[in-house]
Amino acid sequence: MKRSLVKILSPILCSLVLCVAAVALSGCLFGAEETFELVSAEFVQDEDGDGFVYVRSERDKVYDSVYLKYNIAFKFKSSEGNELSGKTSLRLDDEDNNAVFVSVDGRKDSIPLLFELSGYDDDTLGENKELSIKFKGDGESVSGECDVKAKYDVVHVVTKCELNEENKGLSTLEKEYTRDEQFDPSLIKVDLTYGDETTETVGFDRVMEMKQLKGAMIEGFDSSTCGFGKNLKVTLKSQSGSSTTTLYYHVTPSSEWTRETASGYGQYSFYYYKTADMKVGSEMHKGINTLTVSFGNVKLYAVQGSGILSNPTSSMVQAEMNKAPSGSSVNLFNIFVPSGNTAAVTDLIKLSDSSIKVKYDLKDGTGTVVSKNFMYDVYSTAGKRQIIVTAENIDSASDEEIELIEEFVSYVWFR
Repeated sequence: MKRSLVKILSPILCSLVLCVAAVALSGCLFGAEETFELVSAEFVQDEDGDGFVYVRSERDKVYDSVYLKYNIAFKFKSSEGNELSGKTSLRLDDEDNNAVFVSVDGRKDSIPLLFELSGYDDDTLGENKELSIKFKGDGESVSGECDVKAKYDVVHVVTKCELNEENKGLSTLEKEYTRDEQFDPSLIKVDLTYGDETTETVGFDRVMEMKQLKGAMIEGFDSSTCGFGKNLKVTLKSQSGSSTTTLYYHVTPSSEWTRETASGYGQYSFYYYKTADMKVGSEMHKGINTLTVSFGNVKLYAVQGSGILSNPTSSMVQAEMNKAPSGSSVNLFNIFVPSGNTAAVTDLIKLSDSSIKVKYDLKDGTGTVVSKNFMYDVYSTAGKRQIIVTAENIDSASDEEIELIEEFVSYVWFR
């Protein structure tokens, strides 16, 4: 009986042993952990990265953390023969950190890498310093190593940034630009105070290059059209915050236009430019001596006074044009509306930061349109003065003459 039992069990035991052995063997062949080889690493420029750190001795003056940030692209080869691509964003702001995890395309798990940093020095100032980052595997699940080199700057903390005293006292740039001339930011001087208490005066061209002053800018310069009292905005940045200042500038016309000064036409003096074919004279309107400029079919009248309308609308201007003067007060908008006529404003156009153009019809007592005219209100953005220029019977002017009027008006400004 025992022999027969052994005979029966022996094949079963042999089968079990063979099965266990097969399972063990299959575990060795198919259940082994996948390993990776680091093939390459490449520095990828990060557009959001500033590429600088503050010099270590001035860190106590910094309000916002500044660190180096690099995007690195990697290529791996797996033990299964697959080629893998991955990337990581490396922040160099923790001296104790020496490991990164690389996100690999199409995989849930990241690949860990160790790294060693050399050439990093934030004790001394300098531009285009070079550091090296050596990436390597742990020698078990990841093998191989690669070096990546990157540039960085070590800069001052700027604790104060303000316009130079010479610029600060001037609301208008000394340089007058000609039409289409390129702006020269170096002429705007800026005083900088650094974290080590040293100071330096630089042109704004240098300010815009300084990585730690990112956000400092000049906006609003336009030399495509001429004009006086055009304005630009200067924005300065520092650790204490930001500030914006408005500066005015002039864009003068070409040499065919000559500059003239108009004195005694209204309450103040102003200047304008004219061409050789423009005839200049004067004419009284409602007790006010006005400048006259004639050319071709066009005659312009100009007078200066004060009393700017804030954010004018067509209805506001029309009301002023039809409001009679009271006492010794001069209504500049009414001065060119003849007695017995009324003005009907048909359009109001904002020409620039410092001028508007009003289209209006003159109507007689019966409501009949006598003439179509333009009125320009050129005003000082820095004060309460304005120059009114009107062009009568504009419907008889040619397109070329109307274009010349627009140029003339853009060349009128205050002394």
